[in-house]
Amino acid sequence: MARLQEALRSLHTLRLLGDIGRSGGSLASVADLVDNFADSQQMALCLERFLAPDGLRP
Repeated sequence: MARLQEALRSLHTLRLLGDIGRSGGSLASVADLVDNFADSQQMALCLERFLAPDGLRP
């Protein structure tokens, strides 16, 4: 089920990127993209890497 959710999130992200391109980068479209990324597994991994001590970062 997690793979399906990530696939759907990826499709949604692609749609949002298309919206940003068509809108010329309007702030509303960018905010939608950020909102989509905020609770994702990718964001959790980014935060984990960011907060890791310098010697332990991959």
